[in-house]
Amino acid sequence: ALGTLKGSVIGLLGPIQYYELIGTIANKLSRSSKYKARKLSHNKVEIFVTPNPGTVEEPYQCENRMGYWEAVSSIFSLEPPRIEHPKCLFKGDETCHYIVSWKESRAFIIKKIRNATAAILSVVCLYVLYY
Repeated sequence: ALGTLKGSVIGLLGPIQYYELIGTIANKLSRSSKYKARKLSHNKVEIFVTPNPGTVEEPYQCENRMGYWEAVSSIFSLEPPRIEHPKCLFKGDETCHYIVSWKESRAFIIKKIRNATAAILSVVCLYVLYY
């Protein structure tokens, strides 16, 4: 729905920032649950999903959310992530807890190098232009 804007914004983000944004955006889009995401390392995040009072969830919603986490890897040309689900509402816990980790692919590393090079060259060009 966002077209080229989506591609531009996603290109500036990395998977960590994207997962952290999931928590912010999901809280604005969904009234059923509160999402909270936290970075654990350069390739690992944890996500907590807590239903709002009065909300009734079904077990398939855990699988649906894990599908969202897997989809992020395809956006960034990453290998499929490893998703742990140590706590679940349907096992008697108060919240669903997901730990998502991934191995960075060669394509993702090349994109990071490209972005860093573009940033450095932009600064050099601006310096040469004005001095």
